[in-house]
Amino acid sequence: DGQGYFYSLAVIIATLLCGFWPGVVSAVFSVILGNLFLNNIEKSVFVLGPADGVRCLSLVLIVMIVSWIQESMKSSRAELEKSGNKRNILHETILDIYENAPCGYHSIDRDGTFIQMNNTELQWLGYKSLEVIDKMKLIEILSPRERPKFSQHFSALWKTGFLRNLETEFMRKDGSIFPVLVNTTANRD
Repeated sequence: DGQGYFYSLAVIIATLLCGFWPGVVSAVFSVILGNLFLNNIEKSVFVLGPADGVRCLSLVLIVMIVSWIQESMKSSRAELEKSGNKRNILHETILDIYENAPCGYHSIDRDGTFIQMNNTELQWLGYKSLEVIDKMKLIEILSPRERPKFSQHFSALWKTGFLRNLETEFMRKDGSIFPVLVNTTANRD
């Protein structure tokens, strides 16, 4: 009936806002007050019948279900946050290892354009990430005497899928040259 819907809604709201015991109290009071003011307003004696007990028990059951759902959601949120924090810490650790490794790392696309370069290599070369990523090609950091060999090495990389112990030279932003040993594997996705 309409009253039952009203009682249920009031109990759910009280449980959501205040918790389990306030929800139980609101369930009992909604039945008592509802019966008193809506059904027995003209009677001088107030009596609760079996239907009121059933209504009260059903409302308490609603309180229990809503409270259980709330607690399940809280614990699920806490577990999710804890696992999310672990993932974030792991991600940050891996990123730190990559960015600050004792060797330079970079990734290039099929055209030789840098799509990623770690902080170590950026510092060696004297560049900022914004100057290199998606703007410069690998051939641009090779020393002038190494550039003619680039297409040969680059095609070998795409053919075999790797290069090992390739001695070459990189040129820093300031024009100075430094020797490097290249070991790389192609990721063809």
